Amino acid sequence: MKVTVNQIETIVVDMNHNQLAWAIVAYIESKIGIIDDAGCDWNVDGNLTYIGDDKNWKISDNPMVARLVEAMNIISMDMLVR
Repeated sequence: MKVTVNQIETIVVDMNHNQLAWAIVAYIESKIGIIDDAGCDWNVDGNLTYIGDDKNWKISDNPMVARLVEAMNIISMDMLVR
């Protein structure tokens, strides 16, 4: 990853979709204090976020975490229309 910063705080980041998705995961993990050391998929059901498909592995009920996970899933699958 290449980061360039100048005096007006413009940041240029050179990374692929997969790296961006993992950066979002790392950010979420740092905020909620839970680490997914197995690399499982993260899923959202309403405002609830789960690691994997097991509803017992709920990691958050924060709607902002859910939105970030949804964005991460879209980015990692490169599903945006071009």
